[in-house]
Amino acid sequence: MRTPPRESSSHARINCRVSASIKRRAEEAAEILGQSITTFTETALAEKAGDVLSHFGAIRLSERDFQHFVKTINNPTPPTAKLRKAAALYKRLRAQDPESNW
Repeated sequence: MRTPPRESSSHARINCRVSASIKRRAEEAAEILGQSITTFTETALAEKAGDVLSHFGAIRLSERDFQHFVKTINNPTPPTAKLRKAAALYKRLRAQDPESNW
């Protein structure tokens, strides 16, 4: 039985199948850039992951919405009786079980 290769602590292996045309295009692009297909793939994957995480990891607001957000943060409405009651319940429950994660 073949033993899988060990991965270093800073690198991990990804195996995937792509169409022959995508592979040819990636190899051609890597060659143009003077990169190995591994380096090209790693760079492309890192860039795309960064783009996706930047896009979905940030909240984008229009100028009007941003101004409303800032105004609301700087001038919060007073808590309602229902909110004060919920906060008091939360404090009591936390005091009973300070190790909980909620």
